Amino acid sequence: MVFNIETSVWINSIGLLIDIAGALLIYKNTPKVNFDSFYYDEEVHAKMRVTAKKMNDRVRLGTLLLFSGFIIQLLSNWL
Repeated sequence: MVFNIETSVWINSIGLLIDIAGALLIYKNTPKVNFDSFYYDEEVHAKMRVTAKKMNDRVRLGTLLLFSGFIIQLLSNWL
């Protein structure tokens, strides 16, 4: 029965789900390694900078979620 599960198990499960969400954000937004060299004009560079900033922000959010999930899982051990 779902209602008989202890609170610590629920909190641990929530922490695990937050970890998974954080890991997916990091995986999806980490730039791919590209060894090609291209010359871009300033307009293209500006668009690339905006895209790179969005991806970096998502990776930071993913890292924060991953860290928070681990802390929640750690706290659930004492509840």
